[in-house]
Amino acid sequence: MKRATLPDGLNGFLFPLFEAVSNSLHSIEERWGDAAENKGIIEIEFLSTNREIIIADNGIGFDEKNLGAFLTPLTGNKYERGGKGFGRFIAFKNFREVFYSSRQIDLRGVSSGGVYRYEPFASDDNLIEVPINGGAGAHRFGTGLTALLKSPSEESSAYFDLAGPQYSSGDAQTSIASAVLDHFLIEFIQRKVPKHTILTVDEIPININ
Repeated sequence: MKRATLPDGLNGFLFPLFEAVSNSLHSIEERWGDAAENKGIIEIEFLSTNREIIIADNGIGFDEKNLGAFLTPLTGNKYERGGKGFGRFIAFKNFREVFYSSRQIDLRGVSSGGVYRYEPFASDDNLIEVPINGGAGAHRFGTGLTALLKSPSEESSAYFDLAGPQYSSGDAQTSIASAVLDHFLIEFIQRKVPKHTILTVDEIPININ
């Protein structure tokens, strides 16, 4: 991970967000299939005061298959879908803390969930369970995953200053929304992005659909 490089500027800062949204798209597709565009939900929250980013979806969550793949570095599970499988590691280039909360339904129809802190280099379990009021908190949908990126590095912290020089256009909200739209343009064209995909910047909704 130390040798991994990110794009320059805003796209590099947002790369962990892009990877989390990509994971959400795959999870929603797996749960909803052809109905993903109409039944899927992705909510992205950019909070400058807390200096954190939240991505929540109503996909399959940490079911047995995906939890196993999640805990296996660079699993081939993502390559089949065009993913790289290292997004959860690369997040630590920009953020010092990453949390998840999940809710899933097993083959018996039993619902379960949990809240976790992610430790990429732990010798035992990479997902450390934390109290329900810790980290990302309880997942907001019946199934799916919430990812919380927080405690940014010094360089990344500058992007939470929405009036700062990092946003050359002078409009941080539009710059962030445009970056997300541009990154997933092919998915939007292919109608793989749920209609209910909402980006809020400091609780102000930004239209990206």
